[in-house]
Amino acid sequence: MTNAMEDVTHTPCDPIPAWFAEWKQWRKVELDLSETPEGGDFDMPEQLAAAECHAALARRIAKAQPTTAAGVQAQLEWLDADSIGLGCIDDMNVHALRNAIAAIKSGLTR
Repeated sequence: MTNAMEDVTHTPCDPIPAWFAEWKQWRKVELDLSETPEGGDFDMPEQLAAAECHAALARRIAKAQPTTAAGVQAQLEWLDADSIGLGCIDDMNVHALRNAIAAIKSGLTR
């Protein structure tokens, strides 16, 4: 039987899934604030701070090399979430991106 410390030392560390989870939280804060009467222009200090946080996380996610399937999935899901509505990718790219996400989620082994 292995102890928890052995399990931790043999588990690959890929920060991208955690960064993506945090990015989603900051993005939600920013968007929720935009729904308030004073938040429509995205110029409230709280909105600007949230935008700065999720932008910094986005740079990390974009530039990091995934080391696990979970990291690849998180990076692809971030690309999908961050690109929609911004004109960054066209319809064909969206289909390919979502197919890649689905393939990773299905647990490809090869």
